[in-house]
Amino acid sequence: MTRQARVVAIGPRGAHVTLIEGGGCNDCDAGSSCGVGLLGRVFRRSPSRFLISSHPELRVGDDVTLGLHPAALLLASLLGFGGPLLGMLLGGGLAAWLFSANADIPVLLGGGAGLVTGLFFVRRQLARSTNDPRFRPVLIGVNGNTGQDSVVGKDGRI
Repeated sequence: MTRQARVVAIGPRGAHVTLIEGGGCNDCDAGSSCGVGLLGRVFRRSPSRFLISSHPELRVGDDVTLGLHPAALLLASLLGFGGPLLGMLLGGGLAAWLFSANADIPVLLGGGAGLVTGLFFVRRQLARSTNDPRFRPVLIGVNGNTGQDSVVGKDGRI
């Protein structure tokens, strides 16, 4: 998966980039597929900012192409979707086992508790993986300077 980003600052640990608006994939831009692009437009957040390894040719204002390894994307997707689903199924199953198979309300509450537990588990795992290099975007290419060198210092350094 690749995305376009813009270099906003360059510091001693690397270059800070923000993602340029756009969908998660080509189908998002076309308005088809899974609907993640629609959710992103509904629940707008501040622009995502990432730290990438700096390269000598990078300047503030450069548009760059970032990439994420497909295995990392697959693992994050499995964790993000599978964790809450597994928690919901285990919570509902445990409640059905404890309160008999005919108890709908305990199964519903157990499934809800399992879902919330799964969401907290995923959040903890994702917070723990922020420093994992496997989940960091990597610089694929520099697309050129946009002429927006108005950040931080004259040389573009923090």
